[in-house]
Amino acid sequence: MDLRKQMCEELASFSKTLTLFEQARYLYLRTCQLFQYDFRYLYGSSETKDQIYNAMIDLHQIEDFRIICSTWCDLYQQLLGMIGIKSNILSAGKHRSLIFQVDEFELEADATCGADMTRVKMGHKTRKYITRNECPSFHSLLVDTDTKLGYLKKVYMNECVELLARDLRIQFKDQK
Repeated sequence: MDLRKQMCEELASFSKTLTLFEQARYLYLRTCQLFQYDFRYLYGSSETKDQIYNAMIDLHQIEDFRIICSTWCDLYQQLLGMIGIKSNILSAGKHRSLIFQVDEFELEADATCGADMTRVKMGHKTRKYITRNECPSFHSLLVDTDTKLGYLKKVYMNECVELLARDLRIQFKDQK
């Protein structure tokens, strides 16, 4: 799969022009939808772990959709570069995340920590697409962006489940 070409086509298909923030968010959500965590990294031999950690990503020829933090950072960094955003890899031991600036936001993105790759597949709110600077409007911007991108319909699925669970607790409590 030529991921670079596909992402360019998908970004161009929006009826309204997307801001740089919206494009970066879209690419984050799409990588979460398309890829899955490579559990061989957790349970494989040392040799397997090294191969996975040091694997090179070619956006023009994606064949394996299993990734870990290091390969996801390389992938997302290339996608951000495609839309003109410079980013830096933040390393903590062997774990990596990506930091970048869009408008007034210093953002940190990490699809592998916090299970965002799984959460996005279920329509849940993401945990590791965050702003590193104080900004009270960031959450509402994410909600507005996710709505514009078609990811969010009315509420995130995890919020819907929480509301249903609360209603059921109240309902069963009233029956006692």
